[in-house]
Formats: sequence, structure tokens, C-alpha cells
Amino acid sequence: METQLPLFQQHCEKEAADRTHSAVVAMDETFLGDEMIMVLLDLSSGYLILEELSHDRRFDTWFEKAIPRLKALGIEVSHAVSDRAKTLIMLAIYGFECAFGADVFNAQQNVGRWLVRHWAGGTNARKANWKRPKRCCNRNPTTTLPSW
Repeated sequence: METQLPLFQQHCEKEAADRTHSAVVAMDETFLGDEMIMVLLDLSSGYLILEELSHDRRFDTWFEKAIPRLKALGIEVSHAVSDRAKTLIMLAIYGFECAFGADVFNAQQNVGRWLVRHWAGGTNARKANWKRPKRCCNRNPTTTLPSW
């Protein structure tokens, strides 16, 4: 089965190149040890358009790798999403000639960190409220529970 996957991918990509379609893509760099991997993803399908090792993340490098891949698949980028990296913003605006939007992953992480700090180091009143349900649950089972 694994030996057939590359052949199936080539077949599907050859058919896809015959027609052009618009796509919203996400792009980012990820790191595996010392290696940097450039990732370009079609958001509607989850298809990895590009997953390429690279030694730099310059505009020219992204452009040289992404544009031929998009043309081969018949993809016209209508909107690009990434972190606020200047190179990726330039790639969207000047390389793909499309609208650009920032992802919310980093913002979600910051909100999550704030919530953890806020709740972990909370006030005495909040800590008392957390204890109240425990006291309620530890009552004698023969007593009636308050109605809420």
C-alpha cells in the first residue's frame, strides 16, 4: 500500500493541474531539531501543498518553492494565513497577490497562559468558592442536598 501512495498522489496531482481552483492556505515554518521545514497547507482540505526542508526563510526561498508547486496543482491563492512573520506577509501580498490574515494560535496560547495564572493564583474568595462544592459533596448521604 505504501508503495502505491506516491503513484496515487502523482495521478491526483496531474488531474488537479488541468483545472484551476481558488484556495485559502496556511503557511509557517516548523523546526525539527536543527532542521527547518517550510509548510504550506490548503485549509479547506488539509492537503499539504508544500513540506520542504530549507536552510533559510527568505522571501525568495519561499517564492521559489511555493509558486511552482501551486501552479503544478492548479491552485490560485485567494487568502493566506500565517503568523505575523514579515516574510510570509510579503509572500501573501507580493508572491500570491492575495489577502493576508494572521492566525490566532499564538493569541490563544497567550489567553490560555493568562487564564492559568489568573485561576491558579486567585483570591481567597475564589478559593472558598472552589471548596464549597467539595463540602457540599461530603455531606451525609441521608441529608437532602440544597436545590440549585
